[in-house]
Amino acid sequence: MVRFEDTEVAGPLTGLHLLVVDDNRDARVIYKTILSHCGAFVTAVSSAAAAARALRQIQPDVILTDLSMPLVKPVSHRDLVRVVAHFASPLSPRQSA
Repeated sequence: MVRFEDTEVAGPLTGLHLLVVDDNRDARVIYKTILSHCGAFVTAVSSAAAAARALRQIQPDVILTDLSMPLVKPVSHRDLVRVVAHFASPLSPRQSA
């Protein structure tokens, strides 16, 4: 929920689960804070490997990732997309409602 002049209203991201992948701790904290204030549930991790592990437990609606993380080969991001595709259900919760 977001507060506007002592009135609680649903944020623009209410109901969405976001996975943030960034090796920079400060960036993760900023993203999580801002996105949470907009109503999203945010899981933040520091690497593509951690994201792959998280995807075994959660099904985010959106993945926000830093594509220029040091020590990460571009293939890691392709692998992350493959993991998402593998764990994603054929019918998202929004489509089944």
